[in-house]
Amino acid sequence: MAGAMSETTAPAEVRWLAPGEQDVWRAFLDVSRLLFEQLNRQLSDEAGMSLAEYEILVQLSEAPRRRMRMSEVADRVVSSRSRITHTVGRLEDRGLVSREPCADDGRGGECVLTDEGFARLGTPRRVTSRWCGRSCSTPWIPPTSTASGPP
Repeated sequence: MAGAMSETTAPAEVRWLAPGEQDVWRAFLDVSRLLFEQLNRQLSDEAGMSLAEYEILVQLSEAPRRRMRMSEVADRVVSSRSRITHTVGRLEDRGLVSREPCADDGRGGECVLTDEGFARLGTPRRVTSRWCGRSCSTPWIPPTSTASGPP
């Protein structure tokens, strides 16, 4: 196998980030976390659902027949099977989705967006659209910054 290490081969030395790179990396992590927290809070306040719940409903709304295997939902929203099971359970309790045996082979389970769930997408879509308009069009580097690069 190409690139495999033997017991006698030392691992390649890891290059640490330079101070400027480290600053950019930490800023990226901070901004990402803050953006997701802000959107999650706004969705919760205005639409009564979390970002994770909304993401599942959107994936189902775009799927053929508004249904998807539970494992595929987890893959699409980049979440664990366990976390998806709990989140889908909350959505199911509110009548926004249902769980059914897989129509193709009966082995797995499918998550199905209900008519009520589809109807409830309007408010969070407006929230995310407004949020993106505000948050994604705002310049991230203040005019007084000494950051170099293209304008």
